[in-house]
Amino acid sequence: MIRLRLPDGRTYGQSGKLNFVDNTIAQNTDTITVRGEIANPILRAPSAAGVTVHELTDGEFVTVVLEGVQPVEVLAIPRSAVLSDQRGDYVLTVGPDNKAEQRRIQLGQSTPTIAAVISGLAAGDQVIAEGLQRVRPGQPVSPGPASPMILSSMKAGAADAAPRADRGASGKALPADTKP
Repeated sequence: MIRLRLPDGRTYGQSGKLNFVDNTIAQNTDTITVRGEIANPILRAPSAAGVTVHELTDGEFVTVVLEGVQPVEVLAIPRSAVLSDQRGDYVLTVGPDNKAEQRRIQLGQSTPTIAAVISGLAAGDQVIAEGLQRVRPGQPVSPGPASPMILSSMKAGAADAAPRADRGASGKALPADTKP
């Protein structure tokens, strides 16, 4: 629900609803574009000059308050771990038998360093984040922790992420016959 605080500090008597949320974050301002609708009924009927009076006027500055909005928790992985093809986005994960598996995912709002995964992964899944050029689905891999460079870029990008990006699944896996 959207509420407005008018320039004089009063709360506007009408409430509205959010009808659009952009799927990108402006990197220079860390903002997300949203749009809402709120009623602006006529206060006074048109005068002899044909002027209709509304409480809200063009160019007026108001404070917008979003009420009842709950944060969405998502899994965050390094953006570099996300691959795409004609069918959409996917990642390579480490299966129970230490073999690489392709897993289709759906992304939410992401930054250049962090990908927010809405579906397709569960907390604790091991995602292959390094050595992707050498790994193919079904190939045996040797899982290990992600390199400090990958982890530090995720932490640096976490401040820019709109969704909660604190339950990540990340890791490094190389083919079993490859040395790191």
